[in-house]
Amino acid sequence: MLGFSFFKFIFSIINFLVLLIIMKKLFFKPVMNTLEERKAKVAAELAKADEARAEVAKSRETGETIILKARQDGDVIRKKAQENADALIVQAKAEASRIAQEAKAGIEREKEEIRREMHAMLIDLVSLASRKVMYGSINEDHQKALIESAVGQSLKQSYLRGGMTN
Repeated sequence: MLGFSFFKFIFSIINFLVLLIIMKKLFFKPVMNTLEERKAKVAAELAKADEARAEVAKSRETGETIILKARQDGDVIRKKAQENADALIVQAKAEASRIAQEAKAGIEREKEEIRREMHAMLIDLVSLASRKVMYGSINEDHQKALIESAVGQSLKQSYLRGGMTN
């Protein structure tokens, strides 16, 4: 009997609705609650991930700012050090030049002193030679040899005292 029965059809619909209500209460509601909980957890995790990304981006910006500031400070320090080094070099060159000038002036004073000493010695030698010539009759060759000997001794003594340096 394959016929259509209205009561069976209504009974089947009521059966289906009852089954649907029972399944909704017993099965669909817990499954839906579990899905909602998971959805909330995923949303919370995504919010945490967004916060972490924002924090990482902020940290990155802060780090880049710190690095940029450190580089700028390093450049300033390097420039100051270079300026100080340049100033010290200029100062050292000026000091070296001053010392060299003082040394040259000292050498010139010593040369002048040696010249005066040599002149005084020469005068003494000439006067000594003149006295010997006046007091005794010396021939011209003997006189020249005597003067050369006296001048040589005088120069040798001056050299030994450290007065003459070239």
